[in-house]
Amino acid sequence: MNSNVSVSGTGVTIYYTGDSFTINGGIDTVLAAPDSPSNPPVNNAVEDLLLYVPVGIVADIKINGTSGSYFGGTIYAPDSLVFIAGT
Repeated sequence: MNSNVSVSGTGVTIYYTGDSFTINGGIDTVLAAPDSPSNPPVNNAVEDLLLYVPVGIVADIKINGTSGSYFGGTIYAPDSLVFIAGT
């Protein structure tokens, strides 16, 4: 995801099996894992889990947020490199 794109979702879990996942600054991003009955899961989302990368997948995960970004939930990516930055 790059600048000039607005993405939002609540009650979601991202299941990722690729090798490069990047969210760059300059976008308004609101992504939140399901956390309560007021934020119910969508389809097969997992409570409090925002990003899931299975064991054995080595992904390069980069999240470069801005003041307009909100990420709520756990990132589970045991074999991946995770870089988080922002303002």
